Amino acid sequence: MKEAGFEILSTEGDSGEWTLVDAGDLVVHVMLPAVRDFYDIDTLWGGEKPSFHAGMQKPWHAAD
Repeated sequence: MKEAGFEILSTEGDSGEWTLVDAGDLVVHVMLPAVRDFYDIDTLWGGEKPSFHAGMQKPWHAAD
């Protein structure tokens, strides 16, 4: 993330099951598959791909 120009503001979750990295405009969740299944994150977000507004720069190259 630092190489892509993001400043890491904080991290949460030292247990190794779920870690959150706050980089301001970008928040990354890294979790074990069992934790992901338990919280059902994909259903929460509707399974939709991230959307970008016209004129908004993508800070990374999203796979199509």
